[in-house]
Amino acid sequence: REAGNRLLSTWFAKEQNSFESADEACLALATLDSESRELVLMRIWGGLKLQQIADATGTSVATVHRRYKMAIERMRQTMETTCPTQTKD
Repeated sequence: REAGNRLLSTWFAKEQNSFESADEACLALATLDSESRELVLMRIWGGLKLQQIADATGTSVATVHRRYKMAIERMRQTMETTCPTQTKD
C-alpha cells in the first residue's frame, strides 16, 4: 500500500501553494474502491472519453458516467474541510 501511495503522489503536480491539496487528493483517491479509482485515473490522467472507458470496461457510457460522478463526489466529500462556527443562542 505504501508503494501505491507513493505512486499516487507522483501523479499530482505539487506547486508551492498546492502541497496540501495534492496530498488530500491522493488520500481521497486512495479511499475509493479499485473500480472507481481506475475509472477516475482513466478519465483524468489517461484523458479517455467516456465511450473509450465504456469500451475498455465492457459497460455502457451511462454506467461509466454515473460511476464517475459518484467517485468524484466521494473524493470531494473526503477532501472537504469544515470550518467550525459558533452559533449565538
